[in-house]
Amino acid sequence: MYRLTTVLMMSLTRQLWQARPESLIFQI
Repeated sequence: MYRLTTVLMMSLTRQLWQARPESLIFQI
């Protein structure tokens, strides 16, 4: 379960990064 959750989180982060990298940088 832990491994599956990690993969899901990584995939979501990857999609967000590809979608709006600039907005993510501003939020950090």
